[in-house]
Amino acid sequence: MNARAASKLTGSPRLSAWLELCRVSNLPTVWTNVLAGVALGWVASRPATPLIISELLNHALWLLVSASLLYSGGMVLNDVMDAGVDAEERPSRPIPSGRLSRRDAAAGAVAMLLAGWGFLLYFPVQTWFFGAALLAVIVGYDALHKRFPVASLLMGACRGLLYLTAASTVTGMGELGPAAMMAVIATFYTILLTIAASREATTGSGHPREVALVLVATPAILWGCVAPWRPVHWPLAGVLTAGALAWLLWAFRHAWAKPPQLKSAILAWLAAMCLFDAIILAILGLPAAAGVAVMLFVLTKLLHRVILGT
Repeated sequence: MNARAASKLTGSPRLSAWLELCRVSNLPTVWTNVLAGVALGWVASRPATPLIISELLNHALWLLVSASLLYSGGMVLNDVMDAGVDAEERPSRPIPSGRLSRRDAAAGAVAMLLAGWGFLLYFPVQTWFFGAALLAVIVGYDALHKRFPVASLLMGACRGLLYLTAASTVTGMGELGPAAMMAVIATFYTILLTIAASREATTGSGHPREVALVLVATPAILWGCVAPWRPVHWPLAGVLTAGALAWLLWAFRHAWAKPPQLKSAILAWLAAMCLFDAIILAILGLPAAAGVAVMLFVLTKLLHRVILGT
């Protein structure tokens, strides 16, 4: 993070520390996940009922608040757990640098996580259980990821469960097919991204070439899994797919550079999640919602200039 830029923007070093801990620059990717998840659930349960963007946003309001709190709380808890390691490897982080105490951060993380799950009580019972599973996976990853490399599976599951949690607010357990397929894609995408990020964090170098190569195929996988569920809005979906592919190739170039520019590639891969959701929304015949997802992609990139997402 550019701590000086963030402090200048917020006018408060303490607030900028909280924003860094929460990785708020990545929140737009969470919001598009929620919108896409709700849309996938709606299509599965109400195929004959059009979903307009105002209704989508209105339904997703509390869910957006919940997902933001769960994501931010998980990020803060991650830094609380990693404070000892960060003191050696990343001393500029808010906790080891003394900008925020570990005790305050821990209290904030617990409050955000509990409040995030509490907002889900507004929705049907099945959403409570998906939310509880999401909360458990978040805490499990934060507690285990430094000791067990396979914990990257849990990080992937966090993204996957977010889609299922969102979809469960509008559909029953037996109609989660489209959302479940997207959850699998998001899970594996996030696992690969986490592996690349951990390599950057521990070595600051390395060539995650295999990861970069696989991630380029994501738009094609989205089409294969989501398109059969709904008549496709071809022009917009095609343009968005071409844009996402170009963006992933740009990230690919950074990952293969000599020396590799992993931080740039990782931030690009994170932002690409918004584009994937835009493609889904376009495929489902929701062009206005797809446009919102594209705007959130742009917002993610702008925020990354001030508050890094890693």
